[in-house]
Amino acid sequence: MNQLLQKTALQRLLTYQREGNQALGVYNDKRDAVVVPEQFAYMLSYTKALPKRLPDFYQYLLAYPNAKPANVDDTFYWARVKFGLGPTLRVVQVVMMRRCLCHRRETALFKPLIRDRVGPLLLCPRE
Repeated sequence: MNQLLQKTALQRLLTYQREGNQALGVYNDKRDAVVVPEQFAYMLSYTKALPKRLPDFYQYLLAYPNAKPANVDDTFYWARVKFGLGPTLRVVQVVMMRRCLCHRRETALFKPLIRDRVGPLLLCPRE
């Protein structure tokens, strides 16, 4: 991966970490443009259990980076994938919520909940 691509990916990631979903902007891939934050909220609206059972986590996904619950961790990684016409750098955000699934503290298990962010953070090496 060349240095310009690495620098651009890092700048976009830092902007996203600072500004949240609004930094994802508009994705112009088809006839109709997609406003990524609106589309993500629409996709999250499909699940009725998430806002009911994990309202703080649900709100955090919508309001990232604001409203972060104390038991939530974020991590980012990048992967080079085949996407569309050629190799693409995909920056992925993993959001995990630690949630005790048992009654005994010392044997607590944690269940990860994952969100995969794609869209304008996708960078083509030909840019």
